[in-house]
Amino acid sequence: MIRRRDRGLAGGQVVPRTLGLSAIFFVLLHPAALLGVAWTVGTVTTSQTLEGATPGAWITGVIGCLALAFWPSNSTTYLRTRVVCFVLSEGLLLGGVVTHGESILPGIAIQLSFAAFSTTIGALAVLSTARVRSTSQLNRVALVAVTAYLVFVLHNLGFAGMGLPIQAAWGAGSQILLGIPIGLLLGLLLVPLASCALVRRVARADLVHFDDVEPTHPWRAAQGIIATIIWPWGDAPRKLLRRGLVRSG
Repeated sequence: MIRRRDRGLAGGQVVPRTLGLSAIFFVLLHPAALLGVAWTVGTVTTSQTLEGATPGAWITGVIGCLALAFWPSNSTTYLRTRVVCFVLSEGLLLGGVVTHGESILPGIAIQLSFAAFSTTIGALAVLSTARVRSTSQLNRVALVAVTAYLVFVLHNLGFAGMGLPIQAAWGAGSQILLGIPIGLLLGLLLVPLASCALVRRVARADLVHFDDVEPTHPWRAAQGIIATIIWPWGDAPRKLLRRGLVRSG
């Protein structure tokens, strides 16, 4: 008898399973991010400027993410464990780089993180229905982007009302360009870029229509969706590197 965990998935189950795993990974990301924040501010001497913040958390996260992202793609050994470790490394990276970034360029890193998280929330919510996924790519990107902008506004409203020593809501503290804080401007520009990447990643998972899909396929696809938070491009770093080597050769 074949155990349930070893059975293949039907094509119609792939995207719901992928989005469900992505939601779980998104939740799992947050404790790791909080650990990254705590690690980074552990040596802070001035809370308002984050003076003395250490880069150890995001450096460790980068090493973990790169090591796991460039793991041979055809290897399925301990794949689920590797994906979970990647998510935790990404959370550590995010918490560290945002906190350390705010100590160097105030108002920018936090807005980029708000935009990335908001777009992920928007994509998981909007693309969870088959009716939306059956529309044109332009419509899907527009719906994800609009939802992401609403969540982005809520992020800033909530952050402004928390009374923290760091006042970086709406990009405050960053340089002004055309009357708009650069941090806020970059966050607004990141939303459509990340929306396109997320729509493309979900569409790739949705291309699987045949039965008996490999059970680990949704795990790989969910990892790609979560990786979009730090890499808002459609292709993985390994594919871009391979493409560059082919062109140069």
